[in-house]
Amino acid sequence: MTPFKWVIRSLVHYRRLHLAVALAAAVATATLTGALVVGDSVRGTLRYALDSRLGAAAWAVAPREGFFTDALGGRLNGAVGETAPVLQVPGMVTSGDGGVRINQVHILGVDDRFFGLSPSGETPAGFGGEGALVNSALAARLGTAAGREAEVVVRMDKPGVLSRDLTLAPATDHTVAFRLPVHGIVDDGQFGRFSLEANQQEPLNLFVPLSWLQTRLERAGQANLLLIEDPSHQLSGDSLQQAIGKAWRLADAEAALQPRGDRQVELRSSRVFLDPALGRAALASHPDALPILTYFVNELRAEDAATPYSMVTAVDPKGAFADILPADMADDEIVINEWLAKDLLAGVGDALTLTYYLPGDGQLLTEARRTFRVCRVAPISGAAADSGLMPDFPGLADVENCSEWDPGLPIDLDRIRDKDETYWDNYRGTPKAFVTLAAGRAMWANPYGDLTAVRFPITPAEQNALAEDLRRLVDPAALGLFATPVRDIGSRAAGGGTDFGQLFLGLSMFLIAAGILLTGLLFVFAVEGRRKQTGLLLAIGFPVRRIRRLYLAEGAVVALAGALAGTFLGLGYTRLLIFGLSTIWRDAVAGAAIRYSASPQSLSVGLLTGFLVSLLAMLWTLHRQTKGSAHSLLCGDLPAAALEEPHAAKHRRGGWLLSWVCLAGALVLMATSRSLGSGAMAGSFFGAGALLMVSVITWIGMALHRLGDRPSG
Repeated sequence: MTPFKWVIRSLVHYRRLHLAVALAAAVATATLTGALVVGDSVRGTLRYALDSRLGAAAWAVAPREGFFTDALGGRLNGAVGETAPVLQVPGMVTSGDGGVRINQVHILGVDDRFFGLSPSGETPAGFGGEGALVNSALAARLGTAAGREAEVVVRMDKPGVLSRDLTLAPATDHTVAFRLPVHGIVDDGQFGRFSLEANQQEPLNLFVPLSWLQTRLERAGQANLLLIEDPSHQLSGDSLQQAIGKAWRLADAEAALQPRGDRQVELRSSRVFLDPALGRAALASHPDALPILTYFVNELRAEDAATPYSMVTAVDPKGAFADILPADMADDEIVINEWLAKDLLAGVGDALTLTYYLPGDGQLLTEARRTFRVCRVAPISGAAADSGLMPDFPGLADVENCSEWDPGLPIDLDRIRDKDETYWDNYRGTPKAFVTLAAGRAMWANPYGDLTAVRFPITPAEQNALAEDLRRLVDPAALGLFATPVRDIGSRAAGGGTDFGQLFLGLSMFLIAAGILLTGLLFVFAVEGRRKQTGLLLAIGFPVRRIRRLYLAEGAVVALAGALAGTFLGLGYTRLLIFGLSTIWRDAVAGAAIRYSASPQSLSVGLLTGFLVSLLAMLWTLHRQTKGSAHSLLCGDLPAAALEEPHAAKHRRGGWLLSWVCLAGALVLMATSRSLGSGAMAGSFFGAGALLMVSVITWIGMALHRLGDRPSG
């Protein structure tokens, strides 16, 4: 009889035993394959989330608080791929009937360039005009169905020129609200999941036209996020930063050069304070540059007389101010104009105390005082009558009357006198006093800058050359104009976290081991039930090796069938597990949706590993079961596995030693795990568990052997 016929007849005749063996092999393979496919599904979900969030965008320019011109991307297009400016602000959305209120909504002002970088590359239908689009997460919260028109009320903070953390920012609530129709729902392929944050929770996004949002927020031509494509995957941080360095303009730092007459140009910022890097570059660009720092003080006091709420300028005694400030003016001296001198009845040599709020972070106000000695009284003429020294303080520069002031500081409008109102009408924000620049910086410098303007003694015709010098001297990264590799960061976040395939494999290892042991034991029963057949083959001259090969061929067919069945069972097990994580166990993954994904590599590894491990278990048990003489096997007096080996006692002592060594190793790992890192701690946990399992199984095996040696065993 050929080996092929032997295998076929044996499989048919002993089909029940072989079916049991195949099921055991299927259990081990299904558990192994399921663990690997779970890892594939988690990785696939993370990749899908990354592609949905970023689309084709590889880099992003996102200043922490500042704005830049939406034309910056157009100036970069020659050096990079496509770009898309975005104006993004936080907001709150309320349903049209007011029944649903949703916080932490991302209001995104976008255009076709933005949707061109989406996974689908297509602009959603219905986008544009006086209307909005929402993503599926926001639509679900609002109860808006696809294809059904709805209305929402959108409330958002109007970005100020100053950081809300700075004490000078206006305290008045600048929230604006608009009622908008919802024209549709944006799916994942159209950037519905857009977000720069590597978060598996779907964001709440509302999309409106970029120009519409710029108009409503009074940010014409500005954006605060720039998405950059890298189709060739060759852009580096250095090369991109060089491109930004060539493309940026002063307007991208919310700064501008403004002519002041025929012989002077001034650099100032709409953010009140010049960025420190820009201020340093301005002073380095021209030897006669004049730095200026003007601040709003609470009170100017000389003995019992006090003048409330005034501007004080810190400047060096040079240029136009050489006629106002003495050349040898000390940092503890002050120059006052004649209006203030008359109001306070103060003169040269008198002490004058300034009271002001320190410009700090976190809206924490600290009132400070500093006393100066009056060294000169200046007439309100020339540079001393320059109302342009006051920067565009929000809440001050844009109001007509003192009673409308809202500088973001706790001021008492009742203290404002008629004469103060008259001064404002005649001179606006003209400073009433001057101190040295060093003294002003010591009092009013803050993280957002220590200058409010820099003046240059040049003609307006030289303005463009100066702007180019400033652009060349300033690193745009210091202004917040730097590119972040958002896709690389997202890829590392997606691939650098917990490997769920390895995690589930480790947690399932005991099930896999049980399946392998069960496969071996069932194969033992299958072979033991055929002891007489084995003895007959030995008696007619079949060598032991050939008998083992015949049995192993049967086992290989059974193991392969079990591995194939286990692979399909593993896929079903994974789908069931993912369904559970999406429904009843949703809280275990913080509500994130896991998408099913199975790679051919994982299926192949699971199939081959399950097959080979089952085959090795059969080979190990088969080696023990085919020992013995033909006579003993034919008589059926003693199972082949019960035949004692010559050094059985010695082997048992080795088994006891192995059990105690594994137990000691497990205890050591458990005792030292606290001193290890998080990764090593996880390894020590699984290592201690495995050693403990080996120790207990070996101990049970040795105990059963000892019981079997007894006559009554």
